[in-house]
Amino acid sequence: MSRKVVALLLLIMFVVSSNAYAADSKIAVYLDGNELTFDTPPIITDGTTLVPLRKIFETLGSQIQWDNTTRTVTATKGDILITYKIGEKNGYKNGKSVTLEVPGVISNGSTLVPLRFVSEALGALVAWNGETKRIDITHHENVTAEVKATETSYIPSINRLNGSQVGSVYVDGNWIYYTHPMDERKIYKMKLDGSMNTKIGDKVSTNHLIVDKDWIYFSTFEVIGHPRDFNLSPENGVYKMKTDGSGLQKLLSGTSIGAMSLTGETIYYTKQFDTSNVNMVKTDGTGNQLAYKNVWNYQVVGDTLYYNQESRLPVDFYEMKLDGTNKRKLMRNISPRYQVINNSLFYTDGSYLMERLINEPEKEPTKIIELNTYNLVVVDEHTVIFQKKNDNKLYKVDLISKNVTLLHESAVQSFDVAGDFIKVTFANPITFSWINWKTKDIVEFR
Repeated sequence: MSRKVVALLLLIMFVVSSNAYAADSKIAVYLDGNELTFDTPPIITDGTTLVPLRKIFETLGSQIQWDNTTRTVTATKGDILITYKIGEKNGYKNGKSVTLEVPGVISNGSTLVPLRFVSEALGALVAWNGETKRIDITHHENVTAEVKATETSYIPSINRLNGSQVGSVYVDGNWIYYTHPMDERKIYKMKLDGSMNTKIGDKVSTNHLIVDKDWIYFSTFEVIGHPRDFNLSPENGVYKMKTDGSGLQKLLSGTSIGAMSLTGETIYYTKQFDTSNVNMVKTDGTGNQLAYKNVWNYQVVGDTLYYNQESRLPVDFYEMKLDGTNKRKLMRNISPRYQVINNSLFYTDGSYLMERLINEPEKEPTKIIELNTYNLVVVDEHTVIFQKKNDNKLYKVDLISKNVTLLHESAVQSFDVAGDFIKVTFANPITFSWINWKTKDIVEFR
């Protein structure tokens, strides 16, 4: 083939490629009604829109790490972990494979990924208008209640790794909902900046707060008379009320709750004196029934139930779908004080914080750091809040740098973590306050 023919073919390929990119540059992408701008314009391959990797991940609120050697992106947002290797037809969300319509590509120095895969994996909805070449992405928080109801899943802000009460604080949007330890554990709410602190409920001894679609779900556990007599109030049970305190309804009567979580329109719970069986009831109070037998220390993540099957130490660790299918034993001989975040199982025996990968259960656990405590909360893959055994003070540790920071000089009686905030009851004297664990600032009520 002559040089002229080769040059002509290359020119034709360049023109076709340029025209394709020019046509695709007309695609408009909107997030919650606001148009996004890209340094490299979106392209369409086999009917699938691809957009610059970093821009779409970060715009949707995730943090990313890029491995240039393997051409792999790792993105985290809350309890979502996404991994994807450019060029492959499968990505992974929380360790589970997701098939892509087309693989991601590296073009003209830019890394592009399928917009729909990224958006939907991060909990958003995607709509395409072929006539106007407009794509609308809607954040999960802004979709209709019907869609949200099928996808929401509550993970208690304080759970297996902390010996304290489960669920006495909950962050939802710009509000913190909490049980007030100095006012009979009635329900209050306040803005994230500490303003508008208001009591919204008169039920006492509340716990297991869950906020979903303008409703607060909670339990009560009141002891009548001297605690050693342990006479429980007949008013104990599961309730719901509006986030403004109105519309109080009792969903379950005469039931003392040990643990509680919400997925969609179903509340899962254990009874205080029957923690080996998980029950379920609808959010309207109907359909109360036994859901799972011989399930200890359960945690619901998405459509999956994680649990132990015995209370003796050490324990075996299982998972199964909420519909009872795909049950399997993942690991043997771990502590029952555990917490599932993304694809990792964190647990402790009181000495070391350990981590095991759920999608690779055959691998040996990793010793992350020696903390010598039972009372700790894994906030995310990078941060742990814990109470030292020797001084009962509150600390945070960066799991990457291993730096340990004292959060307050006073000894702590109990603490609960939600978002950036720690609800703290100090021991001597007994006082109550909030600490922002990122800044160490005390949040004052106004």
